Amino acid sequence: MLAMGCGVSWAEFKVYMKRPIGLTIGLGCQFLLMPLVTFTYAYLLELQSHHAIGMIIVASCPEGTVSNIFTYWSRGDLPLSVSMTLVSTVLALGFMPLNMFTYLRYWTDIRARIPFPQIAGIIALTWVPVICGMIIQRFSKNVARYFVRLGSIAGMSLILITGIMQGRMSPTFFDLDPVILISGFCLPFVGFIIGYVVAFISRMTVKQRTIALEIGIQNTGIALTLMTLTFNLREASDLSLTPVLFTVGQIFLGASVALAHMLYFSCRDRVCKNEDVDAELDDSEVKKGVMEDVLLVNEVETNSAPVEELEEKPLF
Repeated sequence: MLAMGCGVSWAEFKVYMKRPIGLTIGLGCQFLLMPLVTFTYAYLLELQSHHAIGMIIVASCPEGTVSNIFTYWSRGDLPLSVSMTLVSTVLALGFMPLNMFTYLRYWTDIRARIPFPQIAGIIALTWVPVICGMIIQRFSKNVARYFVRLGSIAGMSLILITGIMQGRMSPTFFDLDPVILISGFCLPFVGFIIGYVVAFISRMTVKQRTIALEIGIQNTGIALTLMTLTFNLREASDLSLTPVLFTVGQIFLGASVALAHMLYFSCRDRVCKNEDVDAELDDSEVKKGVMEDVLLVNEVETNSAPVEELEEKPLF
């Protein structure tokens, strides 16, 4: 988060705090639409109770740092992404209990124990590095750019390594019911579509990708902590399959979006660069032609000057 904070200025952060249109749309999708759609998704698929509960818990969690890194690499709106992450971690203190109470009772009577101390710790670990990054960005933009580049590369590498390790440490994935496997893996894509469609309807065309990534990527660490605190060891083990599937799905989603946009912007930048070079060449040719015309006019004037003097000189 320190690196992501270095990529956001205090002025940009204040803009989203004073006019929180994109922020409100994104957080509304996160805490209202995402749990509702996930409940409907699990109900229509007739999932087993522990998988449905796992989905609701994951869908109710706030965004995490992973979405900021993918937003950076896909050239999304990083200030909006960081702002949504910061605000959502605070709002989760209220919305997570509300969504748990609303949706979980369809499958269980157990009252979820929200990990408030852990969420408070995440708030501190999120806000403090971002504020420090903004301070660095304010006083030294060169140092801030270095931190952003280094942190984004390290973060992306860590994310990909985590995805590979989870796949290798959970070989039983492919032994699961295909419906459970596909539903857990595809849930991030459901969130991405929700964010993208709502942003499109709201005419937030510039911020569609950012809002979609924020809704499709959740902080699964909070979900795993909640499961451990609420359920016994065996139940928590069964429930934990959903966050793990979701994590693999969201890494695949984010990496695919980031890679696609990196290739797109690389090609676009190359085309624009070639067009700029051609434009510069055209301008230089025009300037060269103008200079030749000017030199020619000066030469003509110089050669015609004696004639004019001869014509003006009196004969007597």
